[in-house]
Amino acid sequence: MAAAQTSSPGTPDAPVAPAARRRPALLAGLALVVAMALLTSCLSNNQSKTLYQLNTDRYHNGVRNLSPLSQSVSKAQAWADHLAAIGYLQHTYLPSSYSVRWCGLGENVGYGPDTATVERAFMGSPEHRANILNGTWNHAGTGVARRGSTVFVVQEFIKTC
Repeated sequence: MAAAQTSSPGTPDAPVAPAARRRPALLAGLALVVAMALLTSCLSNNQSKTLYQLNTDRYHNGVRNLSPLSQSVSKAQAWADHLAAIGYLQHTYLPSSYSVRWCGLGENVGYGPDTATVERAFMGSPEHRANILNGTWNHAGTGVARRGSTVFVVQEFIKTC
């Protein structure tokens, strides 16, 4: 009868059973799935849609997708709500609201009849397009608020370091 050997802290050179080798990888994979589900469940439908639109433009231009960062999401939504309340565009003070260490920040603000129209306008503007397609960003947050028939969209970009 054969028996599988396992490694213990006192015997680092002992072979590890195949099932024991797979367990950490399975747990890490499960943790990643749960984390992604939690991250996306924190986004409203409009935030998910605008992040998808942003990442679709990045994908079509050969730039990797951005994952949401809770501080960027909160900041973007709060600013979109503010813009809808005042009825016009202005930028935030970018460093405010961040407690994470960052190396770069960017922001797009816009309005229109719907999020797709705003995203097309962003891509038609050299400055906004440069923010969207900047390959140094590693996270983003989006915010969407409505005032009557006008949708205000905020995109917050961050490079954490």
